[in-house]
Amino acid sequence: MYDARVFDVVRTLKPSRRGELEITDVNNWYLKRGELMCEVLEGWWSDAGTVASLHRAGNLVADTGANRTDGPGTRVPPEAAKASPRRRAAGTRGKG
Repeated sequence: MYDARVFDVVRTLKPSRRGELEITDVNNWYLKRGELMCEVLEGWWSDAGTVASLHRAGNLVADTGANRTDGPGTRVPPEAAKASPRRRAAGTRGKG
């Protein structure tokens, strides 16, 4: 989740070659300040940035439920998710 500063960050972004604002640029802003954290989530993930992928994501939710660990193959296996650190600063390695 982003704090309220994200809106200020977004206002400074310029569209990429694809003509879109990129979430990676927002993440990099927080990373440069040492404020980016990540968390490993269990379950599947699907892009929803196009009509087709949004339709696919909606079908996945309807068929399997949101964030279920027994969903389709586009997910992190539960064993791998449990073995990963649950929350850490981005760019760090190791246990914890």
